[in-house]
Amino acid sequence: MIRNVVIILRCLNELKSTARELRNLFEDDEDSILLLKVRDQLKAKYDELISLLPKNFVDPSNFLRHTNFLKYYLEKNKKDSCIHDIKDIIDYDIPQMEESLISILDRPEHFDKELSQKITKLIEADELDSVIRKAFVVLTERLRKRYCPTETGKDGSELINLIFGSKSGVDTSFDEKDNLALRNLLDGLYSFYRNKWAHNDGNPSSSELEGIVSIINDILKKIS
Repeated sequence: MIRNVVIILRCLNELKSTARELRNLFEDDEDSILLLKVRDQLKAKYDELISLLPKNFVDPSNFLRHTNFLKYYLEKNKKDSCIHDIKDIIDYDIPQMEESLISILDRPEHFDKELSQKITKLIEADELDSVIRKAFVVLTERLRKRYCPTETGKDGSELINLIFGSKSGVDTSFDEKDNLALRNLLDGLYSFYRNKWAHNDGNPSSSELEGIVSIINDILKKIS
């Protein structure tokens, strides 16, 4: 899921960048041949974006209508007749499309709502290391809220042992075997992955990002 969201949002950013490039070319009074070439790139980027989206996605904007007008008038070398179309694409169409798109990505049925809300903007900004850090913040806060709401000092392994350790008095609703498994899983998750990205900036691999966030998402849904 995360990998797909990253690809979609990167494609959306490329669409916006191409639209701004086309508007700048209009303002620089470039010839219609160049404008038409970039218009075709814009349409191709739009088609790529749509191909990545769920089949039930309906674009609420007039993007296609405006790009068709651009093609029609630029082929006739009538730039002045369609400059408003690229402005409408940037000012109205892309924001409408983006709002509708984010609403879909923000609420996938299989994804924890809070986690999705907290990391979607970070994914859009391509701050993937921050996605991992934020996912652990959501997990830690949820564990405290669910099992020990008055505990504010313990974190990481200490918090995990407090909740799932063999000497814990917390009623987790899991049996002893599952408690032990969760303790081991979460202790390793915090020790290996949280600590790694808590002190380092960089770009996690797509498989690492997908794996970490998917595990955290599954745990969040199990303890809710």
